[in-house]
Amino acid sequence: MSSTRTLTTFLGWCTVINFSLLILAGLVWMILKDGVAGFGAPMFGVTEAELKVTFMRVLLQYRAGIVLFNLVPWIALKIMAGTAAPRQWATTEQRLVVGSSARVAKIPGRAFSSTAAAVIVHT
Repeated sequence: MSSTRTLTTFLGWCTVINFSLLILAGLVWMILKDGVAGFGAPMFGVTEAELKVTFMRVLLQYRAGIVLFNLVPWIALKIMAGTAAPRQWATTEQRLVVGSSARVAKIPGRAFSSTAAAVIVHT
């Protein structure tokens, strides 16, 4: 299970870093568009208009790659691990632990059978 957690953490940080780079590249492009196009067009042998369109295509393809290869697998791992679902029985300060015990804990508004007892653990 720790390898799943490690992979989930890895993909989460990959998503954050890649989206940060995408935002940074977009901001630099918005601010320095004409300068970069004027500098890069002769270097690559294209017109400035072609370079602007190509750069935007690259940014859009980079965004699609981030979503497909970082964000979607991260969401799938979160769902598989069960951490994406909200906790229905416990608050943020309590964790519900269900086990088989002779005693039954009473939670206001909830009734448990003798086969599945609930214990509230304060964290």
